[in-house]
Amino acid sequence: MADKFEYEIGGKKFFQRPLVLGQIELITPIILKLTTGMSPEAVGEIAKSTPTDGAAIPEEGLNAVFEIADYLTTKKKMAEALSIVLIEDGSELATRSMEDVQNHLRWNLGMDIAQKVIQDFFTCNDWKSLGDMLSLGEIAMPTVTPPATETTTESPATE
Repeated sequence: MADKFEYEIGGKKFFQRPLVLGQIELITPIILKLTTGMSPEAVGEIAKSTPTDGAAIPEEGLNAVFEIADYLTTKKKMAEALSIVLIEDGSELATRSMEDVQNHLRWNLGMDIAQKVIQDFFTCNDWKSLGDMLSLGEIAMPTVTPPATETTTESPATE
């Protein structure tokens, strides 16, 4: 896994590194909504195509990245999600203003860099471990089948 990815957005330098606990707490609700809003095929492609050696996502996994970008854009969650994973150079992660970062990204971040940040997110973070931490198991949300109901015959109570 790569340790750090760097970007210049609107004249400011940002970087992305593997998530820390506070970021995981903030991104969890977005990831859970995202994976339930995506097609199972796309979620599976992310799981299958995410490299663990820091290499870029192979071409077949890029459709999933584009689907994520589309979902975040249509749900107006792009600035929120990326403000969680991107850290402005020189800022303190715990004390920075998320609102300021979101506004900067909203008005300065192009889709080409946004898609790169999303792609790098899956390269930078061990998606399987992240999924396990989020109780997503192997990424795809499990299908829950209710247990078969048993027909029982109750015998009358004997005294």
